[in-house]
Amino acid sequence: MQAVQDVLFPPYPGQASGRNEAVPGRILGGQVVNGAGASANLRPSPVPAVVLSLVGTEDALLQQLADSMLKEDCTSELKVHLARSLPLPCSVNRPRIDLIVFVVNLHSKHSLQNVEESLCHLDAAFFLGKVTFLATGAGRDSHCSIHRNTVVRLAHTYRSPLLFCDLEVGPEAP
Repeated sequence: MQAVQDVLFPPYPGQASGRNEAVPGRILGGQVVNGAGASANLRPSPVPAVVLSLVGTEDALLQQLADSMLKEDCTSELKVHLARSLPLPCSVNRPRIDLIVFVVNLHSKHSLQNVEESLCHLDAAFFLGKVTFLATGAGRDSHCSIHRNTVVRLAHTYRSPLLFCDLEVGPEAP
């Protein structure tokens, strides 16, 4: 017996519908079947390579983060580009960047200023799922020179995800 779930889909371009409303459909296993009888496969297609750009002022922390990401096993090839700030030089031949991670060190006001200045160099359309913020140093509040709410407001302003972490702390010994 296949699992069946009712869902709503927007009408396909050119589909006869007098109103601008969603079309009821069903998910049958891995196939989507809408009310018009059309179906689509829900399985994601493999992405050959994902290019990630880490932008921040802390070279050692960026390198540590990149190294740990590259050690992880994933279905796609991961390429990590490190940058101190934006804009990136135009003369360099590089692949299209799929995601930019702005790394803010909560212990450095210069780090936040650098990220804020770099944000001005991005097209507004790039913020639709291609930007995230990573606040480092979150484990030691007593040493922070930037309040967490400042970074929360920044991420909210650009409607982008925000992660808090402490890259300086290694894995705990068992």
